[in-house]
Amino acid sequence: MKKLILLILSFYIALPAQAQETQTYIPKGTNWDNQATGYTEQSIQGVEEQTYIPKGINWENKAADVSRYLKSQSLSRANKMPAGIVNVSIVHPDYLEPTQFGLLMTKANSFTGCHEYSSLEYEAKYIEHHYMDINVNHFRRTLKETQNPEFDCNTKSKIISGLIIFNADDLRKKNIRQIRFSNGTSRDSYDVILTEDSIRLVPQSMIAFKAQDLKGPDQNYLEYNFADKSLITLQVPMAKNGEDVAQAVRNLAYKSALDPVFERNGLDTSGENHVFYFTDPSGKTLEQIGTEGYTEFGTIHVKRPYDGPNGRVGLPVPLKVFLARPNVTL
Repeated sequence: MKKLILLILSFYIALPAQAQETQTYIPKGTNWDNQATGYTEQSIQGVEEQTYIPKGINWENKAADVSRYLKSQSLSRANKMPAGIVNVSIVHPDYLEPTQFGLLMTKANSFTGCHEYSSLEYEAKYIEHHYMDINVNHFRRTLKETQNPEFDCNTKSKIISGLIIFNADDLRKKNIRQIRFSNGTSRDSYDVILTEDSIRLVPQSMIAFKAQDLKGPDQNYLEYNFADKSLITLQVPMAKNGEDVAQAVRNLAYKSALDPVFERNGLDTSGENHVFYFTDPSGKTLEQIGTEGYTEFGTIHVKRPYDGPNGRVGLPVPLKVFLARPNVTL
């Protein structure tokens, strides 16, 4: 009888990892109820197990922990590959709150072939005296076992990535002034500048960690503006240099109850590049933006000189106006 009880208990202990939720953590206030259960090594592929939450940040991701555990089992015999050159950018997935942002790290080159790859494996920790260290160790590659390589092997490029979620309030509380990156052979540092409205990362060196989508007149920093998630742009990419289309764009925006932004720290609101900032208090216009980050919004007209039979006249020319997210430039 004791042997039977022991056998039952042993069987029960092996089950808990199978009963965890399969989705990545959804921040409080987001209406997403996922009751899916039943982890398997195949079903785990869709979980964002590369998401890492630095110690001290109030965000618990139990699903990712289970995901990493299962993945480590399958990759225990895999080859460790050096991280090498890593691209760095600031992102803001829709499921994050306005004061949160993501630091996305991707392997500079992509991979194809009959292999499976892990995400970037790294550690991130706060250091006293205003620093945060991010050590990118490696990623893992394992040969995919198959008898039908023509059908089972991946012919599409595979991007190796890792995502760290930050909260601006946490960075302020810890007074973080610099993020230091390392891949084991090279080190780079990015200064952290926090304002009431934005987070800015200024690279001091980019030997191995290359910043992408740099902002500013000199293209020398990364930035995310979290002051107002309803911030949008209206852009007129076909306008010529010197053409004043600002008022025509605002008149079009007023029809959709958009409020113009004439001045804000970290934004070029001059309109010289034919990009104009607005806020969408109702959120209805923002909903029109698709997955590509922009959509056609309307049409304005400008007068351009035309030499006709009666001399030079101003000929009305239609120009398309595009609605886009602030980080998208057409």
